[in-house]
Amino acid sequence: MESSTGATAAPVSTGPGLSPAAAGPSAAAQETEELRIGKRLWRVRTADARMLPKCSVCLYSLAQSTLCRQLQHAVCPECRPRILASAQACVQCRLPFEDEPARDIQDRSLRQMQQPLLESVMVDCMACNSWSGPITEVDRHRAVCSEALSPCSWPGCEWTGLDDKLEAHAAQCGWQPVSCALSGCGTRIPLCQKDDHEAVCDYRPARLGALVTDARTLQQIDSLCQWRWKGAALTRAEVDETQLWEEVLPAMVRCLSLVAGSVRTAVPAGSRHSLATCAWDCGFRTTMERLEAHYAHCPRMPVKCSWCPQQLPRSELHEHMARCEDRQVSCPRGCRAAGLRARDVAPGGLHASRCRIQNLTCDSCQQSLLCPDDVRPEFVFEQHKSHCKGIPVGCDWCLGSHFRDRLGRASALCRTRLESRLAQFRGQPLVLHSKACGPVYVTRPGVDNPIFIRLSGEGLAHVIACHESVDNLTPRLDFVWNGMPCFLRLGYSPGGGRNGFSFQIMDRSRSLVEQRGNTKVWFAASLREDDGTLLEELGSVKKTRWEEKWQEMGAAIKRQRAQLPVASCDRPEPRIKLSHGYTEPTWIHSFNVLGSGDGAGRTFLLHLDTGSCRD
Repeated sequence: MESSTGATAAPVSTGPGLSPAAAGPSAAAQETEELRIGKRLWRVRTADARMLPKCSVCLYSLAQSTLCRQLQHAVCPECRPRILASAQACVQCRLPFEDEPARDIQDRSLRQMQQPLLESVMVDCMACNSWSGPITEVDRHRAVCSEALSPCSWPGCEWTGLDDKLEAHAAQCGWQPVSCALSGCGTRIPLCQKDDHEAVCDYRPARLGALVTDARTLQQIDSLCQWRWKGAALTRAEVDETQLWEEVLPAMVRCLSLVAGSVRTAVPAGSRHSLATCAWDCGFRTTMERLEAHYAHCPRMPVKCSWCPQQLPRSELHEHMARCEDRQVSCPRGCRAAGLRARDVAPGGLHASRCRIQNLTCDSCQQSLLCPDDVRPEFVFEQHKSHCKGIPVGCDWCLGSHFRDRLGRASALCRTRLESRLAQFRGQPLVLHSKACGPVYVTRPGVDNPIFIRLSGEGLAHVIACHESVDNLTPRLDFVWNGMPCFLRLGYSPGGGRNGFSFQIMDRSRSLVEQRGNTKVWFAASLREDDGTLLEELGSVKKTRWEEKWQEMGAAIKRQRAQLPVASCDRPEPRIKLSHGYTEPTWIHSFNVLGSGDGAGRTFLLHLDTGSCRD
């Protein structure tokens, strides 16, 4: 058989569907490929295969069934039940599946559109290599193709048939092994020989007068009687002591107890009021006329299992039926195969080895996922990842992460814990920004400049302890600042030198900057405590002609300068440039104390202000 991935030369066919005149050198040189139709592979010309509608899932079967409103998104009959069981929408356009009546109408429309093409495209049988014909005749050929038949897997069965009927035959084959239904036997025999075996089985029910037992016990009683009559004529020297103690006496004791029990339960004829004991040794004792009514619910009376022919006490029936190997079950992988038994889906069973759906496990939530063998596992994981509850999602309030199914409640707790201590600036409490997502504050409602972004010291310390690079700790934190829609990118890079925490301000829309006639905005940034205490001024220092003068002044003049308003002198000041919609990474050196655990429980304010910075 040729590989389906490469082009091969089609063999010359002289079957009923191909005339000898058409089998010329040019036909033999044509490229062909494999196409699956009805669980069988057929060889078709590559040029014809490109015109045929292919399954949108496995891509190498003839599309014959629809799922959504788009006819071009049709799938093959093998992929359709698996997609309906494992997905909620079409894998191509993501539209929801149509209901069953609507799909039937679309299937008829699809067949009418395909009919002229299927009658003109010729395929070759890859099983017998002697037939060629249109696609509309493949079902008729499969019924008579001798090479496509498979034998039954049970030893002794001579049945052969098509692959799609093999599983149904195996479920009812007369040569499948079953257990003897008689209690105490347990012999495994073919189903077709079960009745003959039970007719001669040593454990078959037998009766001797009032004694109800099995055939094996009656044979032992008969042997004891024969030994007794034979032993009476023997002398003491001729008696085998070993046989007497090891075989005869134990069998005699057991049979004597059975005979004694039968004598006790025997009722003289004509005595309606004589007491009798249940024949199944359940301990119930009553008159003969009431004993028959007791057998309808006697816990030790043998009854037959509904799934298999085995007989067992009524009290054990419920437990047996729950674990009976012949009970009807559905495929745990969801392939919707009919007529399955527990032995078929068990590990190593007939269906378990042929099921076309495999089990995958999500590492985040440990959920079992179903994956058909013609669908990539990466596609199944990607579909599940969009709604997986075990994937951690970052929290802007604590700079940590929570599981997706607990994100809303956990983030609310983080916000409550963060707001238990009010943030202040210059002695005035700050309020939450109405046009922001996350812990962004302003001095009063309706003002968007300056703004204060609250950062949790506990979350920053955890990032340092992990010693791993983080591109952005605040992926969902956005706000409106000075009329500009912006978001903050707070990153961390471990190591020496200039590595550590840094931040960037990104402008989502550059329209406001362009309206002002320039491409840059200068602003001042600083890091402060929750009470407004200044920790560090961020950004670069502006170079002025007064720089040398300020360097010569003492510490007292510098402290006095820090208390003056920004616009009162021409001193150099730290500032940051927002150009073309983003700023360069600005390092925050004050966070270095978090590495040793100092200040891990504190909360910091990132102060951004365009009004206090001069151009």
